[in-house]
Amino acid sequence: MMETERLILRPSKKVDVLQLFEFLGDPAAMQHTHSDKTLRECRRRILVHEWRRRRYGCAPWVVVRREDGRIIGWGGQFSLRR
Repeated sequence: MMETERLILRPSKKVDVLQLFEFLGDPAAMQHTHSDKTLRECRRRILVHEWRRRRYGCAPWVVVRREDGRIIGWGGQFSLRR
């Protein structure tokens, strides 16, 4: 986990899926990458990335606005190589 004055970057959790789906499921917001068509698809993607975090040590971070705890992003640099 990393923290700044305004943001918290942390691994995703199952309870984050609804908030993450708000933009990960929005084709306009995700126009330059993959968008999830269903909540189930989004949940699966998040769980797969968390499996990769445990296995390879890296995966996207959830970006949380410290002020109100709202999730405002998901991403980061990661690699599948060890």
